[in-house]
Amino acid sequence: MLPAPREDDLSKGILEAIDKDSYRVEKQAAQRVQLADHDAEIDPIPTDGGRRNAEPELDLLSNIIRSFNDLFGNIA
Repeated sequence: MLPAPREDDLSKGILEAIDKDSYRVEKQAAQRVQLADHDAEIDPIPTDGGRRNAEPELDLLSNIIRSFNDLFGNIA
């Protein structure tokens, strides 16, 4: 049996570091989606390139919170 590859848990401790009580959900819009009434075709999923482990996309917590508050905020 081969050993499993070791991956660092980049999310370890993040939930304890965030004050979730200061956030709230706010409805911004309700929309109906209407599709055209005709035959359509969806392109297949590309199978070239194979699978590889991509470098995780990291950002500063302050940028994540700023983006979250811009989208869902209005919190003084």
